[in-house]
Amino acid sequence: MKLIGVGVLLALALPVSAQDKPFDYHSSAELQQKTEQTMAKAAASPTGSAGEKIASYGDHAIAISARTKSGGPEEHEQWTDVIMVTGGEATLLIGGKVVGEVAAESGAPGEKRGTDITGGSTQVVKKGDIINIPAGTPHWIKIAPGEDFSYVNVKVKR
Repeated sequence: MKLIGVGVLLALALPVSAQDKPFDYHSSAELQQKTEQTMAKAAASPTGSAGEKIASYGDHAIAISARTKSGGPEEHEQWTDVIMVTGGEATLLIGGKVVGEVAAESGAPGEKRGTDITGGSTQVVKKGDIINIPAGTPHWIKIAPGEDFSYVNVKVKR
């Protein structure tokens, strides 16, 4: 009887997930291949940016992103970005306030874009770095001309 009680307690302590299997695995080789494909898409895109969703789990999602050009200032009301840089180098402008607000390409509610960020601070980020950008925090990834930048982005819902 004690064993059943412990089992029930453990089951209740485990988070409920939106996936059907107990875990998910993506190999280094798979991620490298997806990064190369995504970088090729970014290089061919007029915006110099591309993304490839790896998996979605309801309260969080994993994507590969690649850039050959700077994006623009953005702020996500509902999503924290956890970025693991897999290639290249960029300057991250973070914090402050988004100005010159423009509509998000996707038109998603709670997604703010702009033409600039006032205030904030800069941080050079490169392969191997991990960045946590809390929901509601303005940020802008700036790529030097001729450079590439790739990363795994885990988006976590607030």
